[in-house]
Formats: sequence, structure tokens, C-alpha cells
Amino acid sequence: MPGIGIGIGIHRGVLIGDNGLINNLSTLFDGVDERVDIPDDASLDFERTDPFSVSHWVQYTAVAGLQITSSKRSVALTEGWATHSSNGLLIFLFAANGGTESIQIRSTNSITDTNWHNLIFTYDGSSTAAGANIYIDGVQETRVVITDTLASSILNNNSFKLAVDGNNTFPFNGNQDENSVWKKELSTSEATELYNGGKPTNLLTHSAASDLVGWWRMGDDDTFPTLTDNSTNTNNGTVINGLPGDFVNDTP
Repeated sequence: MPGIGIGIGIHRGVLIGDNGLINNLSTLFDGVDERVDIPDDASLDFERTDPFSVSHWVQYTAVAGLQITSSKRSVALTEGWATHSSNGLLIFLFAANGGTESIQIRSTNSITDTNWHNLIFTYDGSSTAAGANIYIDGVQETRVVITDTLASSILNNNSFKLAVDGNNTFPFNGNQDENSVWKKELSTSEATELYNGGKPTNLLTHSAASDLVGWWRMGDDDTFPTLTDNSTNTNNGTVINGLPGDFVNDTP
């Protein structure tokens, strides 16, 4: 469990003033139908020309199959983006034009264990696969390009979802903690800072904190079923098909 830092103030229950963080809880997803819905908001809408990044701390109960970590895709899955795994390989996906255009990249390495890992997905807004990257535990993966045909809008008005796709399929099986969204392509050094040697840190003191647009602590300072957005926005999420006991004492 990460240590307790002594800050100079409190923001929505999070210590500020240093890099300390009290992290006691994560959210356990059952791999069946449990998810988090975060209502559509302009701060979470990224076009194919917009840089952005997504970070997750995850612990798989089982790595087999296709499992969504996060998604901002239409119900038809034809526009938007998603982060997911396929039998342990990590995939960053963008779709447009009725699903006929896409960017898909995957990691070279697979996650094969049930330990905690930090996954970071970054994108530079270039509309090319070369502009998308995946980091596992602070280390940039050598991308494998699957498709690279994106030329149309990826915007949609569906919710930002954790643990399922835009149509509530491909559920995540395991724990998620300290999920965050950033309105920039995090650099290699910023990804390393975010990983912090395997210990989640206070994102309000991260060097890119001014670009943080969403931060869900997944249990800490939350009242079930609400997940508070600890960024300067108010994009609170709701746990769907879960139980209060899914806030568990299991953290990186």
C-alpha cells in the first residue's frame, strides 16, 4: 500500500502539497456485467486530431479473452476509442466512418500474471498509428500496427465507460485503481513519473497536472455507487451492477 504523505491542503479528499497519497481501496469488476458509466462531457470528448492519454492501474483476475479497460465509443462501436486487452496483449483502438476506418496498435509484450500493473495509452493527435503508444509499468512498448486508416471523426455522445465497451460488452475481470484521463500526449518522462516505481501518486502534483481532465480513485473517498472525479472537473462516475463490497482493500 502506498505511503501516507503530509500535504499542505486537501482537494476532494486528496492530500495536496507533495506527492503523497493515501490509497486503500480499488474497485473489483466481476467480468460479467459490472461497469462504470461517466456521463458524456466536452472535457472527455477527443477528436482524432486531439492529443490525449489514459492511465489505469489494473490487476487481472484472469487475463484470457478480450477485456475492455476503458472506452469512449458509440453504442454501435463504429466511432470512438477504447483501451483493452486480448489474452494479455494490450490494444489501443480508434474507429470512425461506420467502423470502416481505424487505428489499432498492440503491445509486443503480454500481461500473463495477476499482479498489479500500470497501463498508459498515449496519442498525439496525428491520425496515424505512429502517434499512438502503450506503456506497461512505465516502459514504452514497441508498437505493433494492426490497422492505420483513420481519416474521419471519432466523436460520439456515448458515456465514457470503465470495464466495458460502448455497448456494455467485453467486461473487465479484475481490479482497477487510480484511473485518469489527460488532454495531452504524456511524454516518456511523464509516463515514468506517473508509474512512480510501481506506487500510485497524487496526480494533482504531477508535472502535467494542468492537463488532467479526469481522475477516479476507485473507492478511496467515494460513497458507493459514486466514483468522484478528483480532477478540477466534476465528471463523477456511477458503478453499475456492482455492490458496496466491490470497493476492496487491494491496491498497488
